[in-house]
Formats: sequence, C-alpha cells, structure tokens
Amino acid sequence: MNFVRRHRILAGVVAVLVIIALVYSFFGRSEEKPKLALSEVLTRAKQGHVVEIDVFGDRLTVKMADGSEYRSRKEHETNIIDVLQDNGVEVGGENGVVVDVHSSRDAGEAWIYFIIAFLPTIAFVVLIFAAAYWVFRRARSQNT
Repeated sequence: MNFVRRHRILAGVVAVLVIIALVYSFFGRSEEKPKLALSEVLTRAKQGHVVEIDVFGDRLTVKMADGSEYRSRKEHETNIIDVLQDNGVEVGGENGVVVDVHSSRDAGEAWIYFIIAFLPTIAFVVLIFAAAYWVFRRARSQNT
C-alpha cells in the first residue's frame, strides 16, 4: 500500500512539474519589442521621432520620443553613426539621436537571457527523459 501511495505522489509531482513547464513555456515569456526595418528607423529618425539607439553588436534597440521601443538590425561591419549621418540624421547634441554602443562583451551576455528563456523547455525535456527512464527501469525490475 505504501509503495502505491508513494508512486502516486511521485506521479502527481511529475504531472504538476510538467504542467508548470508547459504553461511557462507558452505564456511566461515577456513581450518582445516589435521589429522595425533599418530604413524605417532612418525615416523616423529624420522626422525627429527617434530619441536613442542602443547598439549591441548588429542588434539595435530603438527608443522613440513617445516611449515605445523597437528592435532592428544593421549590417555586420556597418557603423550606425555613419549610416545616420549619411542619411541626414543629426547624431548627439540637443536635438540629435543619442547612440549608445555597448561592447561586444555586453552583446555576449545576451546568450544568458536566451538560455534562461528556454530553461522551462529544457526542464520539460529532461523531465520526459527521467520519466521514461523511471518507467523502463520499473518494467525491467518487474520482469526479473
């Protein structure tokens, strides 16, 4: 009787963990910023809507005057300041766009957030393999 009860409790705990992992995987992600093409960023910057651009490698976070934020990308070896100035956008100063270039080390730290975002999925897969191992081990022990 104790053996059956322990296994039911274990099965319940596993089921709860699986449900939590699934719910978090689908609903637990934070809202991503909408994407914006670089040409659209340049157009809005010319119009004076862009306040700040944060550069992490090739990824850009564009902050607008109304408080909204967008994601964008630039080409690998392109200097965003040169691109803005070549397109007639004032960089720096009182009315210019503030460009904040972060080191490649800061861009590398983004992988940590990527891994954390997929941790529930990884936990779910590990849980499935653990449950399969447990079932096969029990089946083997009952046959001997």
